Amino acid sequence: MTRRARHVEGGSGPAFRDGEPSGARLARPGGGPYPARHARAELARAARSGFAVHQDRSERGPVAVGVPVRGEDGSAVAGLSVSMPGVRYDPRRLRSLVATLDAAARALEADLAAG
Repeated sequence: MTRRARHVEGGSGPAFRDGEPSGARLARPGGGPYPARHARAELARAARSGFAVHQDRSERGPVAVGVPVRGEDGSAVAGLSVSMPGVRYDPRRLRSLVATLDAAARALEADLAAG
């Protein structure tokens, strides 16, 4: 599977809080609601690109880039990510980060498939 390395702001987005319906609003740093439809749109972008960038969603400062680890049926069974202080994140290196994570995820998938 080929993945396009393009910057997806907050690609992974925050998780839904327990007990709230799917149309609920999500909290974000500094307060204020974060519409669930925005989170769903970010998740859809991450699914299309094959990776996600989490930046300034649940807290200010850290940045994480992640890729799925897939089972034999192609479904995501785990995730692999790298995080760093935001001051060290350079979007121009995103392609390299995603390629490195993809290589590690493919190796992990092969190990999992081998049992």
